[in-house]
Amino acid sequence: MFFHISTSAPAQSSQNWGDRVYADDLASAFRDQGFGARVYGLFEPVTPMTAGEDVVIRIAGPHLDNPVPGMVNIAWLISHAERLFPRLLGAYDRVFTSARALPQTGLAAPLVTEFLPQATSGTRFQPRMAPEPSLQVSFVGNYNAERGDRRLILDAAQAGLPLAVWGHGWQGVIAPDLWRGERLDQQGLAAVYAGSRIVLNAHMGTMARLGMMSNRSYDALAAGAEVISDPVAGYTAGDLPGLHIAPTPEALLHLAGQILAAPPRAPALRAAQHDAIVAAYGFATVARRLAEQARLVIARPAPRPRPARAAGLTAFLCDQPGAPWGLPLDIPLCRRAEDLPASGAVLLARSDLVADLGAGSTLHLLLSPPARQLDPDQPRFFHHAERLDRIAQAFAAAPGVTVTPHPPGTAPAPLTALWAAVCGVMAAGPIHSVHADQHRLVAGLLAGQHPDNPQLSGIFTRARSVGQRLEIATPAGDRLRPALLSELPLLRIFEGGALFPGGENGLDRNAARQHVSLPPLHQTPHPARPVGVFVHLYYDELAPVFATELQSLTTEFALYVSTDSAEKAARIAQSLPGAEIRLTANRGRDIYPKLWLFADRHAQHDLVLHLHGKRSPHSEQLDGWLRHNLNSLLGGPGQVNRILSVFHDLPEIGLIAPPAFRPVLPSLHWTMNYHLAAEITRRLGQADPPRALRFPAGSMFWARSAALAPLIDLGLTPEDFPPEARQIDGTLAHALERMIGVTCERAGFRQLFLAAQGFGDFRRYRRALTHNSELASSHDLQPEE
Repeated sequence: MFFHISTSAPAQSSQNWGDRVYADDLASAFRDQGFGARVYGLFEPVTPMTAGEDVVIRIAGPHLDNPVPGMVNIAWLISHAERLFPRLLGAYDRVFTSARALPQTGLAAPLVTEFLPQATSGTRFQPRMAPEPSLQVSFVGNYNAERGDRRLILDAAQAGLPLAVWGHGWQGVIAPDLWRGERLDQQGLAAVYAGSRIVLNAHMGTMARLGMMSNRSYDALAAGAEVISDPVAGYTAGDLPGLHIAPTPEALLHLAGQILAAPPRAPALRAAQHDAIVAAYGFATVARRLAEQARLVIARPAPRPRPARAAGLTAFLCDQPGAPWGLPLDIPLCRRAEDLPASGAVLLARSDLVADLGAGSTLHLLLSPPARQLDPDQPRFFHHAERLDRIAQAFAAAPGVTVTPHPPGTAPAPLTALWAAVCGVMAAGPIHSVHADQHRLVAGLLAGQHPDNPQLSGIFTRARSVGQRLEIATPAGDRLRPALLSELPLLRIFEGGALFPGGENGLDRNAARQHVSLPPLHQTPHPARPVGVFVHLYYDELAPVFATELQSLTTEFALYVSTDSAEKAARIAQSLPGAEIRLTANRGRDIYPKLWLFADRHAQHDLVLHLHGKRSPHSEQLDGWLRHNLNSLLGGPGQVNRILSVFHDLPEIGLIAPPAFRPVLPSLHWTMNYHLAAEITRRLGQADPPRALRFPAGSMFWARSAALAPLIDLGLTPEDFPPEARQIDGTLAHALERMIGVTCERAGFRQLFLAAQGFGDFRRYRRALTHNSELASSHDLQPEE
C-alpha cells in the first residue's frame, strides 16, 4: 500500500504549520513499517502510485478536502469537529475522530465513526532532551481570542505562577517577563517540554466540549513533563499518565503548588511515562491501525450495482423539484422507483431516480432560470449552488443514459418555449458567485459536451463542495444541531480555498509591490473640461478632512458627494458647500454611489477622481489606509499637477492609483471574488477575467471616464448589492473593486501606480522617473536589483 497524507496546511507555507510536522511524523511511521508514503499540502492533487493500492488519509483540521475517486479514502478529524460535514464524510470509506465525546452528542449517528486520539513522536519528544528540568511551568501556543481565550494560561499568569510562554499574540496580554518569544522550532519545542516540570494545555471551546485532547498533551507527556489541562469532555485525571485536569483557577493553583513543592521526578519515572505514552499514542501505533483499516476496505467485496427498473424511457428531470414546468398533463410524475413505467415518458420527482433508468433511456434536464427573490436568511448563492449540485447528482447517477439539457426539436411546444425563456432570463437577475457557472453549464450542454468534460466536471465539483457543506454541526447545550455555514467560508470552499484563509497558492506579491515615483510639477495643467470629483461619505465626520485635501486641486473641478441620510448630508454641506449631494441606501459600499448613483455626471468629465471616507472597523491595521491613499492622490498641488500632466502627455494611461498599502498586500488578488467577476465580464460581453490581477485597492484613484464607461453601462441598482453586514470579502462590491483594473485594461488603457512624495515602502520595486516620457517604456515595471 501507498499512503497519501494531506493536511490543512497550505502548500506554499506548510513548513510553518504544525499540521505538516504531524503528517510528516505519520508518513515516517508508515515507511518504518514498509509502506510508501507522501505528504501533500492543502489542495495539492494526489498522484496515484500504480505499484500498489493507494490510500488517501485526510488529516482534517479547519478544512476537509474531498475524497479521491478510485482510492481508499480515510478521514481523520483531529480538530474543528464543529465543522463535521455528514454528507461529505459519508463519501469516505472510514472516518476517525479524536473527539472522545462525539458519540454521545448524536452528531455521528448518520456516520460510522471511530475514536482515534491524537498522536506524538516518541523519537522527538524524550525526557533525555533535558535530564534536569530548568523550567517550572510552560506553555507554547498562540493567543487568538476568537479561536480560544486561553483562559487557563491567563489564570496561571494572574496567579503569579512561574510561567514561560512562547507564541504569537501574547504581547500586551501577559506580563512582558513571562513571554519568551514568538516561535520555537521542533527541536526547541521538544527541549522546552522536556525541560519543564509542568506544561499547560488550553483548548478551543469546541474541542474541549467534544473531547478533542490536543497533541500538546501527548507531546509534553512523552517528553517526561506533567500536564495540567483545562477540562476536556471524556477525560479525567489519570486517564493519561502524568495528566491533571484543572476546572477552576483554584484547582490550577492547587495542582501546580503540589507538583512544584515536591522534588523533581526521578529520571526512571519520566522514562516510564514516555514509554507508556508512546506505546499507546505514538505514530507507529496510529500507522498500524490505519493500515489495518485500509486492508479491510481493500478486501471488502465490491457493491452490487443498483438494478435498473426500466429501459428505453424518455425521462424529464427539473433542477427545481416538484415543478412540472409546462409539461403536458399526460406525462406522469414519478415519485418512487417502483412506479417507473416500462416505457413512454415520465417526469422524475427526485434526482436519485435517475439511477433506475436503464440502457437506451434518454434524460432531458430542464434548467430553470435563476430566482431573483431569495430566502433572506440564506446567503445569496446557496440556492444556485444547490441547484447545480442536484444536476451534478443526476449526471453521476446516469452512466449509460443519454443526457440532454433540453428536449429535442420534436418536444412539445411548451418545453421549447420554456427553454428559450430560461436562456433569456439568465442574462439578468442578481449577480452571484454561481451565476457564471450556470451559464457555462448551459453553454456546454448546448454544445453537446459530455458531463465528464473538464469544464463541466469543474462546475459540478464546485457545486458539490458547497452542497456537501451546507449543513454542519454546532454545539447547542449537550446536543449538536445542524446549522448553515456563513457565506464567506462557503465562498472560500466554492473558490477552492480553505475555511480559514491562508493566502492564495502561487500568489506573486512582487507584482503588487511595483510602482513608480515622479517629482512634483509646479505648472498646473488645465484639462479641456473640469475634473469630476466623486466622494462617498458614509462617515460624514470626515468631511472636513476632504475639504482640506481638495485644496490641492488647483484646476477647475466639480464635486459630487453621496451619503445615506439627510442628517449626514446637512453636516457634509457645511464643510463642502459647493458639492452636489445625493442620498442612497447603504448598499454597495462606495462602489455603487460613485459609479451608478452619479452615472449621469461621469459623461460630463474627461477625468474623474474617486475618493471615499475609508474606515475599516474590522482591523486596526488598516487605520492608515485613507491617509496613504490621499497622500498619493492629493498630496499637494505638485502631486496633483504631475498626475494631470501624465493624463495629458500619455493618452494610453487610463487610471492612476496609489501603490499597495502594506497591510493589505496579502489580499491583492481575486480572493473570493473571481466567479463574481466572471459573471460581470460575461455581462460585458467579454471572456473570463485574467487570473493575474492589479487593481486600485481601496477603490480610490484618478481615471479617464472612458476607462470606467463599460462598468457604468451595466446600470446596476442598490438592490443588486447584498444588504450591508460589514462583510470583509466576497460581495459584489469587492468584485467590482477588482474589476475596475480589468475594465480599464480591456478598454485599451494602462494602469499606473504612482507613489506619494516620501513613500518609503517597496523601494526595490520602485521605478524612479524624472519625466513623463519615461513612462512610455515602463509598462512592465521590473524590480531594480
